[in-house]
Amino acid sequence: FQIQTINGLGSKSWFGGIGAGIDSYRLRGIPLFADIRKTFGHAKNKLFVYGDAGIHFNWATDKEKNATGVRDEISNGLYLDGGLGYHISINNSNALLISLGYSCKKITDRTPVIYYYPLNYYPTIAGVYPPQESQTNKLNYSLNRISIKLGWEF
Repeated sequence: FQIQTINGLGSKSWFGGIGAGIDSYRLRGIPLFADIRKTFGHAKNKLFVYGDAGIHFNWATDKEKNATGVRDEISNGLYLDGGLGYHISINNSNALLISLGYSCKKITDRTPVIYYYPLNYYPTIAGVYPPQESQTNKLNYSLNRISIKLGWEF
């Protein structure tokens, strides 16, 4: 499920704006993006293409983190969306928008891993415990989907 709002200005067949929303695909987040739209034709009902690019801010729930094995830090990442749609005019100031698109969000999970050596692995000198090594596991998610959107323009 995804919900968005896009606000901006249009001139002739072009529209440009800034959008934000809530995107719960795989790991919940808040996309903040620039939107560009181009309509074709002069009829009331017309085709359009759109493209969005911005940042996907992490807002994953604890349940999502546990289900995916994420234990530590999920970074903000890239958000892209683009597609083709149809603008259906209802009256002079309202329209229904239906679109089919493809979106991608890229995020990274960094989880620290600490290795503990057994006590008999290194000789203990005056109560000094064996050394610990740590590293960070890095998982890159590229979450892709095809979406159908229904919108209202006013």
